[in-house]
Amino acid sequence: MKSISMIFSAAMVILLLSAILAGINSFRTTDQEDSYNVTTTSDNSSIVTLSQDLFNAKTYNASVVSNLTSDAPIASTYASATKKLTITGLTTNASRLLTVTYKIDSLEDFPGVAQFCTVWPLLMGLGVFGLIVGGIYYAFRSGGD
Repeated sequence: MKSISMIFSAAMVILLLSAILAGINSFRTTDQEDSYNVTTTSDNSSIVTLSQDLFNAKTYNASVVSNLTSDAPIASTYASATKKLTITGLTTNASRLLTVTYKIDSLEDFPGVAQFCTVWPLLMGLGVFGLIVGGIYYAFRSGGD
């Protein structure tokens, strides 16, 4: 019976893993919002300079909203050395207000905690693997009790 409860608890951790990882990511980051007045000419993209570093320099950590309904803005590239974000999907020959919401590192002053947060999913994976192996070992060793 103990082995079944160990395997069941491992299955519960696996099911809750995405929520746990989202919580860790939320703990590590803070949302920053910057607004830019942008005018495009013949190009459908624009480059803006962020006030803070984009978390992990990944564009999926940024979202862009325009006040023009004809725009479909997408954060396409980011240069971490200059903090420049390229936004594509804009209507040509128009002025608009772009609002960029992006994640920044909230643990910048605590590098030890940030490193632990990056290792935490690995430790959870090893713990789940240990629960499964331990449950199977205990079941065979004790004869299925």
